Amino acid sequence: AHVRIIENHPARVVVHWRYALCDVLYKIARVDEDTGWGAWADEYYYIYPDGVAVRHFVVYGVEGCSITEPTVFNQPGEKAEDNVELAAVTMANMKGQTRTHVWDPWPSNGRTAAPFTNALPGANICVVNLKSQYKPFYIYEPGTRIIPYGGGLRELRTEYSRFPTWNHWPVSQVPSDGRYALVPDRVSSSAITSPEPPMRRRPEDGAVEGSFIMGLSDKPVGELAPLARMWLRPPKLKLFGQAFNNKGYSRN
Repeated sequence: AHVRIIENHPARVVVHWRYALCDVLYKIARVDEDTGWGAWADEYYYIYPDGVAVRHFVVYGVEGCSITEPTVFNQPGEKAEDNVELAAVTMANMKGQTRTHVWDPWPSNGRTAAPFTNALPGANICVVNLKSQYKPFYIYEPGTRIIPYGGGLRELRTEYSRFPTWNHWPVSQVPSDGRYALVPDRVSSSAITSPEPPMRRRPEDGAVEGSFIMGLSDKPVGELAPLARMWLRPPKLKLFGQAFNNKGYSRN
């Protein structure tokens, strides 16, 4: 992996992160036998003064991928319930309608990649209800499917937590990507949702790309709808005079 700062000024900071798609043994995915090239990704984070960021991702060498999974990190002695409300997610759509989902019981039928029970139509705004003043939020492009963690009940250990929890990374003593937490003796991670934002395939190189907004807010989820509308449906720019030109709008 390699990280560099492309821009750093009062208007915004742009960070570029390039990395290989590899497993815990550092084996790169989908290596071409002829070229030796595997699957890589470029991510660009456009971070603005209010702390809101646009994450733009470009993934090479894959047909599709899971690009984001909002997750809670828990310190030794903590479970996910110590850091996130059981009413763990509040969703909103572009109309400002909202709906909160509770993880007691599991908020879907429990099957792999199942949708939320009583899902809000057109939901593309999601707040994870941490037990904190400022809560992480995500604004996705239209067509995004937001579901509870895609593993469903088969990856839930109900005797331990209402949230699927692992402690294999980054504190395991052996390379592993599948260790379920049974006691809160070390740092652990708990997956909350599995969003599926739309991805476009670039004709010039076959890479898949997409973007979404991420940030922290202490406002109700419905008040994020104006930000979503500004990003997704911006007003048309009108120019008067010759001092400036308009090269179009970019969601970055």
